[in-house]
Amino acid sequence: MGCGPIGGMGSNAGAGAIEAGAGSSGAGAAGLGGASGGGSAGSIEGGSAGEAPLSNVGAITIEGVSVWKGNATAAYTMIHDDACDYPLDSLFTTAEPALTARGLRAAFGAIVERCQERNVWDKLKVMVAHGHEIVCHSWTHPDFVDENPDLSVQIDQSTMILAQNLPEQKVQYFIFPYDSFTQPMVDRLATVGYTGARAGTKGVNPPNFPDPLRGDFDVYNDENSIYYPAFSDVLKAYVDDAISKGGWAIREFHGVQDSSWETVPTADYEAHLDYIKAKADAGQLWIDTPSAVGHYRFARQYCGVPTVDAARVSFPAPSAQCVANATALSVLVQTELDTPSLTATQNGKALTTQRLAEKRFMIEIDPTLGHVELHGE
Repeated sequence: MGCGPIGGMGSNAGAGAIEAGAGSSGAGAAGLGGASGGGSAGSIEGGSAGEAPLSNVGAITIEGVSVWKGNATAAYTMIHDDACDYPLDSLFTTAEPALTARGLRAAFGAIVERCQERNVWDKLKVMVAHGHEIVCHSWTHPDFVDENPDLSVQIDQSTMILAQNLPEQKVQYFIFPYDSFTQPMVDRLATVGYTGARAGTKGVNPPNFPDPLRGDFDVYNDENSIYYPAFSDVLKAYVDDAISKGGWAIREFHGVQDSSWETVPTADYEAHLDYIKAKADAGQLWIDTPSAVGHYRFARQYCGVPTVDAARVSFPAPSAQCVANATALSVLVQTELDTPSLTATQNGKALTTQRLAEKRFMIEIDPTLGHVELHGE
């Protein structure tokens, strides 16, 4: 059961420019104009006690929040459709091990009736344990427009069964079979509780894409991709386009060298993983699941811009939208005095920090968990 030809051929060429803070590099940092809904500056609930400690690195300046996690230039998500279907065991035996071996995370779209029928929940749980996301691809994989299926089964029931069998993760992202949908169907996803969906047109999502339920994408291979025939390697072309635009690319795959629709040869697949891994290592690409990217983009918008008092960094009191998208944001800071490393502590827990350059650091901060205290080493 393949996904077949794809509709929605419009390209999102010319995606919007990235908001940049002063002195930023790579994708830049979201400035004051790029944040909204975060409330007024001040201490966060649960983290306001005590006077701010003195800084041992001189004045600390908040540059802003990186547009993409890790201050990457662009974001990239791989989604393998039709997980659990009979011809696609390559997702368990080839795709997932290859991704995990490289430390890469992807999403797998489950045809939920097949998962139930074949009882492959343990295999899906392994994927979740390795950091991948299982997303919903309906109950039986009908064409939602041409076949007019019962949405209470294809959306509601499939979501419930997926959640019951994979309690380790939230079911947050939906992909329509054949990429066939209407706006009322997308609206129904929101009422069920979905926070994201692949339901846009073909192209790169701009950094401030407005609707997480209308994600743009590209499809492997050839005539199904907007990069064919201009580019012989449509996989590489889509990634390069995302980097050039500073946006988010969502790649639709199926199986790996199996009998599924538009299967990708193993050698091409592994070469692609090596290519994107090199881009990630170079700081050009953040590779993660669709829900992780979506939550980061809207946490960046709704959690506001942090402020600094001596050696304490605080986000505004979190709004409901900030809490709903809670995730660690990459905060860029500059110090007056240089230090080999900068430690950051939030509620007694050490945070991930990285020295980007002389007097310049990046800190991963969850805006909903209270203030952060900094100390030069």
